This record gives sequence, C-alpha cells and structure tokens, in this order.
Amino acid sequence: MKKVFPIREDQAPKRSSRSPRAEAIVADAIGLITEAGYSEFSLRKVAARNGIKLASLQYHFKTKEELLDAVLEQVLFEFGERFKAGDPAVYASLMPEQLLELTVDFVLSECQRSESSDFFFQLWAMSCHDASAARIQAEIYALYRKTFRELIQMLNPALTAAQRDSRSVVVISLLEGLMLFISEGKSHGRQVSKIAAEAKQGILRIVMAE
Repeated sequence: MKKVFPIREDQAPKRSSRSPRAEAIVADAIGLITEAGYSEFSLRKVAARNGIKLASLQYHFKTKEELLDAVLEQVLFEFGERFKAGDPAVYASLMPEQLLELTVDFVLSECQRSESSDFFFQLWAMSCHDASAARIQAEIYALYRKTFRELIQMLNPALTAAQRDSRSVVVISLLEGLMLFISEGKSHGRQVSKIAAEAKQGILRIVMAE
C-alpha cells in the first residue's frame, strides 16, 4: 500500500481522453520542460524529441499554448492519482495523527522525486507569467490545502475554519520549502529521514497549538 492520504472522488482531477500519439507528445513535452526548462519549450523541439515532423505534432496540438494546457492538465492528473492512492479501508482504521504522518511522508517523497521537484520549480516560474500554469498551480495547492484542513480538523476540532485554513497554508509552505533542500541532488538529500522527523514534530505543534 502506498503511504498516501486518500482524497475523495469529487476532489480527484479528471483525465481527458487523448490518442496514444497525443499522450506521447505530452509526455515528451513534460520531459523537455523538466530537463531543459520552460525557456526551451517549443513545438519544434517537442516534435524533434518525439521523432515526428512539426506538422504531425500540430495535427494534435495546433499551438504552443494548447500543448502547454495539455501538459499542465496531465501533471495535475498524475499528481492527483498519486495523492489519492491507497486503500480507504486501511486508512479508516488509522488515527488522525497517523494520517497526518502518512500525508507528510507523501509530500516529502514528492519533494525528493526529481520528476516532481524539477517540474514544480518550472511551474512556480511559469505561474508568474502564464494563466494556465497559474490555474493548475492553484488547483494543486487547493487539493493540498483541502486535505490538510480536514486533517487539522480531525486533530484539533476546536479551531475555527479560518484557523484551519491559515494553518494548512503554513504547513504546506513548510513542506514545499523543504524541496529546495531535499530534492534529488540537493545537499540535504541524505538527511531526509532526520529532516522528516523534525518536520512532523514541528507540524504537529503547529496543528495542535491553541
């Protein structure tokens, strides 16, 4: 079982139906952005990476903006699939503190995955200039916040809705900030188990404070 806090079906991102060729183009576009950065993203370079002519790529995605939309939707879908993985029956038997720990473990594992961290670094930059990127970023963090708000409510039901929301933002900011230090190749990558333990203790203190 994957150690991930499950999300409800109504929270899950929906996958659009695409042909196998279009799926491969989107995968190559994600790879290009992750490895080379958004500045290198172009239809011509994605077509070359995919081994097809530009005209063939434009049969599926007419513009760079259209392909970027598909890339971002795919990233959101894959993130949601990983985030909601697990057996709900098993999670139902766990205490709220255990669920919080599993959720933190998932986020930290995402921070360590180069496929996630490298793309998120690009997404943060893209969201400053691109409306589609900003929308996807907002959807991803809305998913994060909703999950942590529910966990915080289970752990500290005396908090108001505003307090739960603000604390979810603080917790997520703490975890996402760790990506700068523990993602693949970073200097603190080998210390992640100790960092994770400290993060869990700190998050629990934030959640349980009056």
